[in-house]
Amino acid sequence: MGEGGSDATLSTWQKSGSEWARVLGGVAAKVGPPGISSSYGESSSATPAGVFEITGAFGRQADPGAGVSYFQVDSSDWWVSDVNSPDYNTHQRCARGTCPFNESRSENLASYGAVYDYALVMGVNAQRVPGGGSAFFVHVTNGAATAGCVAIPASTLVSILRWVRPGTVIALTPR
Repeated sequence: MGEGGSDATLSTWQKSGSEWARVLGGVAAKVGPPGISSSYGESSSATPAGVFEITGAFGRQADPGAGVSYFQVDSSDWWVSDVNSPDYNTHQRCARGTCPFNESRSENLASYGAVYDYALVMGVNAQRVPGGGSAFFVHVTNGAATAGCVAIPASTLVSILRWVRPGTVIALTPR
């Protein structure tokens, strides 16, 4: 991945016995403008450094055969980034204007357009510490830097969605 800039490279690896083999390599990716950093959180656009479990997947498009749980989003699907909500850093469903959290501080997943046609959920801040960061995904690229996510081409993401299984992790490291 990258450091100090939004350009990165993504590779996937699979362990067989004691050996690691590259499944996919050298895919151009976009990350947050500061790059990948251990200094991340709700007020930062850095992509978090670390090893995180892939906890599920979602998208505006139908499930392409994901190897982890997948839900198709509509206008009632949110990722809560409101640090004062007990639902912080979780997926919630509610109609716009009726949610029990601050909607302006959360992501309405359907409203982000094609970048959320497909997405993997990275288990960043799994303890849901307020301010520790929320809504970190591997999603479809639009060619621009992300707000802390990892973005790759849709066709590559669909291939990865079909490949991942429960227990799969993503390791993000600065160059």
